[in-house]
Amino acid sequence: MYKRQAWQSSKLQEAEFETDKSYWLAQLSEEQPFLDLPFQKQRPQLKTYNGDTLETYLSLEQSKGLKTFLQAENGSLFTGALALWNVLFYKYTAFHDITIGTTVAGRDHADLTDQIGCYVNTLALKNTIKPTESFHNFYKEVAASTLTAFNHQAYPFDQLIEDLNLKRDLSRNPLYDVMLVVQNAGEDEKEYATMSEPNFSDKIVHHTNTKSKFDLQITFKEVGEYLSLFITYNTDLYEETKMRSLVKHFKKLVSEVISNPEKAIGELTYLSVQEQQQVLVDFNPKSEV
Repeated sequence: MYKRQAWQSSKLQEAEFETDKSYWLAQLSEEQPFLDLPFQKQRPQLKTYNGDTLETYLSLEQSKGLKTFLQAENGSLFTGALALWNVLFYKYTAFHDITIGTTVAGRDHADLTDQIGCYVNTLALKNTIKPTESFHNFYKEVAASTLTAFNHQAYPFDQLIEDLNLKRDLSRNPLYDVMLVVQNAGEDEKEYATMSEPNFSDKIVHHTNTKSKFDLQITFKEVGEYLSLFITYNTDLYEETKMRSLVKHFKKLVSEVISNPEKAIGELTYLSVQEQQQVLVDFNPKSEV
């Protein structure tokens, strides 16, 4: 760890790291809107880590459809999930700029190849949603911007926070409220309790008393032909019923996108038929007699 820190300190003075610094400052120097979802409870003054986890699977049709779309784009599950969650959060908040965090692990420089241990850095990935743009085009932009961000991944997140001179907020993480992770097979399996027998259905399993490092942590993993999804949420901010709705809305959005990726983002829906009908009723109440 100390050698890594010493290496970073020396590299921060080099031109390559100056390029990385310039990239991240250009991306994140403007004040970012907090991703407070409309059903969020009042935020405690000090950040808490109380959490629960919901576990589910995408259907076989959804899993295969998403994989087929991504294969046609030479894309990854990570960039596909990132694009989808950006769209859903836009739908919830009407924010056009969405920032989601992720971690990168590895030795990204030859100087570190002989070191023991896993070097982890955090990236804050910012994307801009245009409602008139198709999901397909938006996905291509997300994939390109993610690749660029990964090319600048060596710049330390802690140093970036210092460079940005952010106002300290003890109630939340800096820069982002949501973390997105895609696990490889066998990776960090102990961190998440899994169903004793995979239930490839719409069933949502509730795991209690799991630590929540972020407001929300979204984790995907391939399980055979299926995609599993974990939502770990801070229970001081969100209720289980609302998180169950979030999961269902995400699945609905996946179905919408894979059926017509050329559809404009503004026209995509995440609501069930019943929810859409209720919206119409709410906006068009019967006239009083």
